[in-house]
Amino acid sequence: MNQTKKIILADDEKQEIQSLKKQLQDHKKIYADFKSFVKTCDEGIKIADALLDDDFKTFRKYPLKYSQHTAEKMRGIESLSTYKKTSNICRFLSAHTHSGGICEKCYAEKSIKLYKSSLTPALIYNTLLLKYIDIDPQQIPYTNSKYFRFESF
Repeated sequence: MNQTKKIILADDEKQEIQSLKKQLQDHKKIYADFKSFVKTCDEGIKIADALLDDDFKTFRKYPLKYSQHTAEKMRGIESLSTYKKTSNICRFLSAHTHSGGICEKCYAEKSIKLYKSSLTPALIYNTLLLKYIDIDPQQIPYTNSKYFRFESF
C-alpha cells in the first residue's frame, strides 16, 4: 500500500523549482526544433508545476531518466545524474575555493557545456524528481547493465 504524506516545500525550495522551470522554458525556446529536447523540457515543466501545486499524483507518473554514454572512455555505461547547479556541495565548493581550485576543472561543467542541448533538460528533470520529495520505486527505470553510474558528476 502506497501512502503519500503531505509535503510542505520551503519558500527557498519553491523559488529553486521556479528557477528550474524557467530554465526549462528558456531551453525549450532555444531548441524548439529538436523534438526530444522539447519533450523532456515539457515533462520537466509538468513535474515542476506538480511540485509547486502539491500534486503528487502527477509527479509520480514520471520515471527517472538515465543516459548511455557514447564517448570512447565510458561507451555503453549507463548513468543517472542531477543538475549540479542545484547541488549543495557545488555551491559550497564554488563559494569556498580559490582561483585555480577544483571547480575550474569540473567534469560536470565541461559535460554540460559540451552536451547542453540534450543534457541540461534531463539533469533538471531528474533533479526535480529526486531533490524535493521521495519518489516511488516504480519511477526508477529498469536496467540490466553490468555497470551503472549514479550521480556521475
